[in-house]
Amino acid sequence: MTSRKYAKAIMRAATVLLLSNGGIFALAITHGPYLIDQTDTAVTMLWFTDVNCFPAVEYGTGGNYGSKTEGLYKGLVAIGTRHEVRLTGLTAGQTYNYRV
Repeated sequence: MTSRKYAKAIMRAATVLLLSNGGIFALAITHGPYLIDQTDTAVTMLWFTDVNCFPAVEYGTGGNYGSKTEGLYKGLVAIGTRHEVRLTGLTAGQTYNYRV
């Protein structure tokens, strides 16, 4: 393999690392987020994006986002464009802030 081919392979690998670690590309939420399946202590959040990514929700009370939940499917992070995350352990009557 010539040095030029090595350079191209290294650049491709670097691009993959940058995209996966740095969130360099922009994504858009195309629908939602929607709050579904609500109980006194839990709620499911559902939203859609224009590109595949992993789902995560940061949430908390009083302007804090101290809790984080990721969407899992059979124990693995569910990468895709449809995202569903269940928030549990909530307190009834409390106002929560969230960001996806």
